[in-house]
Formats: sequence, structure tokens, C-alpha cells
Amino acid sequence: LYGVSGSSFYHINAAGVGTAIGGGIGPGSGRLGISENGTEIIIVDGVRGFTYEPGGAGYAPILSAGFLPSNTVTFLNSYFLLDALGTNGFFSSASDDGTTYDPTFFARAETNSDNVEACLAHQQQLYIGGHKGIEIWQFNPNTAQFPWNRYPGAAIQTGTAGPFAACVQVTVSLPG
Repeated sequence: LYGVSGSSFYHINAAGVGTAIGGGIGPGSGRLGISENGTEIIIVDGVRGFTYEPGGAGYAPILSAGFLPSNTVTFLNSYFLLDALGTNGFFSSASDDGTTYDPTFFARAETNSDNVEACLAHQQQLYIGGHKGIEIWQFNPNTAQFPWNRYPGAAIQTGTAGPFAACVQVTVSLPG
């Protein structure tokens, strides 16, 4: 288990004892976005981003030129995807590499004229949410450029209340 308290990132063992791994997490939005790809954990605080690779490169700030301030991060098809805070855009990491962000791996939500509030992966699709609406994007592995395309005609005309209001609804049917 991993968590953040104050400005520090912790590993919490089975006995509930926390060990500080790294710090520097700032106030930003007051909330954090966290996602993982099986080998790396990404933390964003609205100003900076940090990576942690257990047993590997360790804990470090993201210093890549293409990284932008972000409130949310999600993972889909080997890419971390993040909102570009205060813009109608979003961006992604390199494939399977949460430390590298190419400035050309950036796109803009265009269905509604508002800022992107959140990026959320659900059922192999990417939901890009703003206050006025949500666009649905799909992965396109047949390109050497930014590998995400807006799904033609797929938009939800209801938006999200904010970056941390986006969620996935799961319906469970129980027998009887």
C-alpha cells in the first residue's frame, strides 16, 4: 500500500507501518492524482509530478520538458494520460515510461469550449471531462505520433463538476 501524508510519499507495510519514500509534494490543488502501470506509480499535485519505481529507479520528480501541471492521471494501453491544468488539453507519457513526456503528445478537447478537468480510463476508452461535456477518445496503435483519437460522434453533453468528481460506475447484480 502507498499513500501521501503532508508533503511525503509513503510505503505502508502489512502491519500498517509507514516508511517515507520521498517528499516535495506541494499544496497544488490540495488533492492528488495517483495512478500506476504495474511498475511505476505517478503522483500529480496540480503543480508537479513524481514517479516511484519500486525496486528500480526509486522516487523522483518528473523533469521531462513535455510534462505540464496536472490534477489527474490515469493509465491506459501503456500510457499515462493527464489533464493539462487550465487548458482544454491533455497529454500523455511515452509508452511504458512515466518519466518521459514528448511535447507533441498533446491534444485538445474540442466538442465544448472549456478546460479539461479530468482524464479517466474506462473499458479501454479515455474519457476527457470538462464542465460542459465529456469527450471519448480511443487508442490508435497505427500511428507514430500521438496515439489517441477522438471517437467520432462520441460525446456526453453533461460534464464533470471538477477534477476529482469523475468516477466509474459499476453495477453488480446479485442472485435472488
